[in-house]
Amino acid sequence: MSDDLNNTTAKRQTTLVFRNPRKPQTTQKPTKTSIFKRRKTVKKPKFRIVRPPEGSKTPGLLSYLHEARQNRPHLLKLDFETIKNNADMANRRIIHKNIRRQILTNINLERSKLVHLEAEGASFEKACMRGAQLTQIRGKNVCFFAAQMENASIQQATLRKANFQDANLQNSLITKCDLKTACLIGANLRNAVLCDVDLSWANLKGADLTNSILCGVRLKNAVYDDNTRWPADFTPSYEQMIKQ
Repeated sequence: MSDDLNNTTAKRQTTLVFRNPRKPQTTQKPTKTSIFKRRKTVKKPKFRIVRPPEGSKTPGLLSYLHEARQNRPHLLKLDFETIKNNADMANRRIIHKNIRRQILTNINLERSKLVHLEAEGASFEKACMRGAQLTQIRGKNVCFFAAQMENASIQQATLRKANFQDANLQNSLITKCDLKTACLIGANLRNAVLCDVDLSWANLKGADLTNSILCGVRLKNAVYDDNTRWPADFTPSYEQMIKQ
């Protein structure tokens, strides 16, 4: 009888030890790496940076030329730091640049795209900008004096106190722009389309707006004279303008 009791107690002890929930369960850590683990990939740059050779005399004025993968000239992104007057930059795309107080006289920007530029105090005097696209350009006192801007488009620009005196804006498209206190003396705006443009306190003396389309243009307190030419069926007195 004593032997049978000892056997039963031993079995109970083994079963109790086996079913004890307090006993910590040991797990073996995997030695091999998982197959589905992501590998670290090195991102290739979109543009190849071409630097001038070492030993240059003016390292502080070096500009970096970002060349696109397609190696097409109209997709080149250039820096304005080393651009001089009379530069030829036709068919270029210029994005996110700071050109504050840059003097770009007689520059050729024909059919170029200028997007997101900080252009406060910049000068495009007598520049060739035929067919150019200016989008979201910001800055005061930007000079477009006598610029050739036929068939150009200016969209979503903030160009207060801009100087468009004697500029040729024939057949141009100007939409959603803030041109308060701008100078448009003698500007050529024939057949132009102005939509949602703020020209409050602007100077329109001698401007030519023959056959132009004015849609949602604000002309409150704008200045004009007898030499200003308006489109047909337009009366400046209804727009609270000032004649001088």
